Amino acid sequence: MIVKNCLTQTDPRWGAVDMINQILIRDSGCLLTSIVNILRDYSDELKAYTPLQLDSFLDKKNGYTRGGLIIWDVLEKFFKFKHQAYITPHAKPVFSNDKKKYWVVQIPYKATGHFCNVIADVGDEIIYFDVYDGKTKNINIKDTISIREFTFGV
Repeated sequence: MIVKNCLTQTDPRWGAVDMINQILIRDSGCLLTSIVNILRDYSDELKAYTPLQLDSFLDKKNGYTRGGLIIWDVLEKFFKFKHQAYITPHAKPVFSNDKKKYWVVQIPYKATGHFCNVIADVGDEIIYFDVYDGKTKNINIKDTISIREFTFGV
């Protein structure tokens, strides 16, 4: 599915919030924000959900490692989805209009990469919403690090 009405990690309502160990959402909350965009699109009950709320949820459920990484089991159990990572370009998910599937692309940036919501794919080009600056961009799949697939209802 293609996410619509996406939020950004730099939004002043939550950008300066400390996720964990002085890691701010605006600086390193790209995956957190991408997940929120998926949850908002998938579930009518979560249409108003924000990165601030997901961060609070992860704090309460011990959903972060000490280094600030998300513990997937915490999210998968509560929101009832499965997460799979494809290391690109060697492996690539099959993109579809399935209303239960969403994708996040990891693009090269600094040491760990930057996560963004996939909007579409055209051949080998991935069109994505950049959760940092709110712009739509594209990248060739061979230039990506990974694509993460989220499947709901499994």
